[in-house]
Amino acid sequence: MDTSNVAGAHVVYTVPAGVKTVTINDLGSFTVDVDVTGLSDTDGSEKAIRLAVDGVQRGITVNGATMGISGANNIWFLDIQDTAILAAGAKYTLTFNVTHGIIPDADSTIKITAYSQDSGASSVVNAETQLRFVDAMIDGAGAPPPPDIIATMIKLNPVVTEDASFKLSEVLAVTADTVNDPGATGIYSIAFKAFGKVSFDITLSTYSINSYNDGVNDIYVITTTGGQANIDAILNSVYLKPTLNYNQNNAAGNNLVFDATLTAYQSTGYGRDTASVSFSSIDNALSVKPVTDAITASETITYVDEGGGAVASALEDGTYTIKINLSGSDAPYYTYVQGAADATAATTVTMTWTSGIFGTLVWGGGGSYTFDATHTFADIPVAHLNDGTLKFTPTLHKAGNVSFSYNIYAQETGADNISTTTKSFTINAVAVVDVCYCLPSAAREARTHIYRRMRIYLCLRLWTTL
Repeated sequence: MDTSNVAGAHVVYTVPAGVKTVTINDLGSFTVDVDVTGLSDTDGSEKAIRLAVDGVQRGITVNGATMGISGANNIWFLDIQDTAILAAGAKYTLTFNVTHGIIPDADSTIKITAYSQDSGASSVVNAETQLRFVDAMIDGAGAPPPPDIIATMIKLNPVVTEDASFKLSEVLAVTADTVNDPGATGIYSIAFKAFGKVSFDITLSTYSINSYNDGVNDIYVITTTGGQANIDAILNSVYLKPTLNYNQNNAAGNNLVFDATLTAYQSTGYGRDTASVSFSSIDNALSVKPVTDAITASETITYVDEGGGAVASALEDGTYTIKINLSGSDAPYYTYVQGAADATAATTVTMTWTSGIFGTLVWGGGGSYTFDATHTFADIPVAHLNDGTLKFTPTLHKAGNVSFSYNIYAQETGADNISTTTKSFTINAVAVVDVCYCLPSAAREARTHIYRRMRIYLCLRLWTTL
């Protein structure tokens, strides 16, 4: 990227010590060609989409561009859609208008950045070049005129809700008045930087948001022209949003932070007034009210047989250890509550037998509950849902399925809403082949069969002679 063909009646273009320099001797206009070359593109699909011209002194405007603030100087944004970049280069002519004496009354390095994008690609690349504007005008006597606009901006303290976008008008109150010159055209620019846990919601925002980097921060600029109605319109049409699932519980001492600077100025950017606010400390940052997100429940079940040996699945007469696991983005900042509309803290969770074989639940601290046809609800202490002491043993010699269900109600600290999780699970107790024992009797040729724990009747007959 480079510049060339500087032309104007009241400027002189030189390259002293290799620095391209435009010396401005009087009011008037001059042009500069911006040359952009894309050596890797040969099909014309890559387009220059925007130029940012930074460091322009007040009193100089750029034709067709939107102005923002860059320190004591101005930055101008110029959209140049459909300007193809080929290996031979693309050229765009910038027109600068010197309309007043320059403020600050000093020379300035002008940085021109070109942004380009290939057709169908989402990424944007950029290149930059520089030249120097030297102020050689003889300024008239007296101080510069007072600002035509008086601007104020104060911060508000709204309730920002987790995962919910909010308008600028909810956090900033901006007023500006052309009291010194009611006929002046007002331009209002708000520059944002130093975002923490917050960003612009581009989907909802309907105003253009320009951006550039000042060497330290990414700067985002919104601009409007007119009066108070225009200011209100832009504040109601640009949205911010907290980082997903971020709230005061996981803030780690910080909340939503950013800095905003309002600059109100004439259409030429000459006279101006500024105001700034900062949401950048613990004391004045924006806190975020929590919302209880969905909480997911799952079960981890392990099995032992009747002798206490670990097995891979449920067996008849074995014991099954049940752990109920909760997960979600709110962990660990939630508590169990009594119901979907009852935020009273809960100490137990009800487990309901819904079908299948019966048996007994036990849990830590000596608790137990035996299910039968008329007893189907067990209140399990919350403390024992996941500590490994919750165990189920089916009725002796019973095999088959057993199903349970439970509801868990949880509320994140500081939230108003309650999350409901309804879950059910089934255990299939597989039948075990028991052994048939035959013992001899006192009578000759007698056979006595004694059966223990039989599901499938098998008998080994042993004959004995007295």
